[in-house]
Amino acid sequence: MIESLASKPNKISAKTSASENLRFTKPSISRLSDVIQELKLSSDQVHELSLVMQHIEEDLDFAIGVIEKLPPRSTLTRRLKNLEKVIHILKDELKRGEKDLDHFLPHDLGSFIGKAMSLAAINHALGKDMFPRHVDLAISTSFVNGQPIDQRQIEKLQEPKREALGLKHSGILLTYLINGIYEPLRLWVELDCLNKGGRTPNMRRRYIIYWLAYYSPEILGRPAPASITGSFVRLCEAIFLACEFHVDGLEKVIPAIVKQARADRKNRDETEADQMARLQNLLPKP
Repeated sequence: MIESLASKPNKISAKTSASENLRFTKPSISRLSDVIQELKLSSDQVHELSLVMQHIEEDLDFAIGVIEKLPPRSTLTRRLKNLEKVIHILKDELKRGEKDLDHFLPHDLGSFIGKAMSLAAINHALGKDMFPRHVDLAISTSFVNGQPIDQRQIEKLQEPKREALGLKHSGILLTYLINGIYEPLRLWVELDCLNKGGRTPNMRRRYIIYWLAYYSPEILGRPAPASITGSFVRLCEAIFLACEFHVDGLEKVIPAIVKQARADRKNRDETEADQMARLQNLLPKP
């Protein structure tokens, strides 16, 4: 009984530690005055830096709230592996009965699959182009008449065709969907078997560097270079020191994170507004 009670604080401590390792409080601009003068940042650039740090603080506070509500990693891992096993059984059963699927699957299932899938996905599954001509005609006519057609209208026009294909090819489409769901689960389980543990990446450090690099054009007037020296590295060091975070090895992780941030910025029309979407590469997954 005594040993059982003694073990509980360790679990609480581990949970608290995970949260505290993400804690970030935006340093005051006055604590960054030296690097601001050194880098000759304008008032607008200083304001942008302050905004970016404020968003980072809010995102990490949100992440802490999410993590504290998560079950233990061991529970998540077990559930994911169980899911992989179940879908593997379903995948094998579909394979065994592939010649007869269209004869015994309920019509409602084929109708649902057709309506739920996009026409592009159905075409990919069937290996042929099934785009209905009347939809092309409707789109062309709408533009000629100056009445732009939106995505919802296009999907409505396609729905009868999608449903018909779902009814006709329910077996192929169901197998396509299950295989698509199973493959990433299979890959995850295989990779987890190779996981021998080790030190967890410093996610707070990576997140701060990522968003500073992402907004480097607004903060420093130019994209952050993927190098281990220079104004961007100096800015990161100053912020970490102002927060009393360790800076050991900081220059080693910056180049890879900068490359990712620059690539993401290039490929996005605008910054993701949803906090969970912004944190998807930060929050630990099983």
